[in-house]
Amino acid sequence: MPIAELGERLNTNLNGLTSAQAKLRARVYGPNRLRTSKRTDALTLLLAQFKSPLILILLVAVGLSFFFNQSIDALIIIAIVLLSSLLGFWQEKRALRTREIQKARVTTKACYMPT
Repeated sequence: MPIAELGERLNTNLNGLTSAQAKLRARVYGPNRLRTSKRTDALTLLLAQFKSPLILILLVAVGLSFFFNQSIDALIIIAIVLLSSLLGFWQEKRALRTREIQKARVTTKACYMPT
């Protein structure tokens, strides 16, 4: 898209916005900032592991195993669910930590470069 057309569509020109226009747009559209992701605490992250349909099916199987007096089967399934959930929690926690480290290293800048 040509710059002149883009300027028309955004109701501006190569000189940019006036202070009054910038203040008005900040009031209407909010501050010109990137959204930051909210931090996820460990408990929320751990509980999120139990939202998986497979985990929910296994938990139903645990209930049925106890109902039919198959305690050993139920305990085995519980152990599998706990191991799976803890492994998923650990991996996701590491991934979030890595994302935070990478995000801290990156700076975001914008500039106009005429063609």
